Amino acid sequence: MSKKIIIILSAIVLTVLAYLAINSFYPKPIEGQKTIYISIYDETTNTIVLEKEAFKTTAKTLGEFFDEKHDGITISLVGSPLNRAIEVFNGIDSGLNNPEGPWLLYSSDNNQSCVSNGFCLGVDSLPIYDGDYFSFKLVSTFDFLE
Repeated sequence: MSKKIIIILSAIVLTVLAYLAINSFYPKPIEGQKTIYISIYDETTNTIVLEKEAFKTTAKTLGEFFDEKHDGITISLVGSPLNRAIEVFNGIDSGLNNPEGPWLLYSSDNNQSCVSNGFCLGVDSLPIYDGDYFSFKLVSTFDFLE
C-alpha cells in the first residue's frame, strides 16, 4: 500500500513541476502602469508618421492598449473581439483588404513574446511589458520575398 502512495505522490509532484516548467516559458503581462514606445514609418513615401513616442498604459495586451484613448494615436481595428486586425492606424490604411499592398507590418526587437516567437502575435494575443518598443512600417514589398 505504501508503494502505491509513493507512486501517486511522485506522479503528482512531477505533474506540478512539469506545469511550472511549461508555464515559465510563457511570459505573463506585467500588471499596473508601464510605458511602451511606438514608431510608425511610411516606407512608400519615406515619411515618419510617429517617431518612438512614449505611451503610458495599464493594458495587458497590445489590443487592450489600442482600446484605450491615447493622444497621438487614432486606430481602427476590425474582426472578432479576440482576433482583431489593424485596419487604419494614424491615417495609414493597413492594406488588409488589398492583396497588392502596401501593407502595414509591425515588429518589436525587445517584446519578450515577439522575440521568443520570432514574430509578433496578433494585437489581442500580444502581451505588453514595460519598455516595449513596437515599430509599425507601411511597405510595398516584403524583404524576405525579394
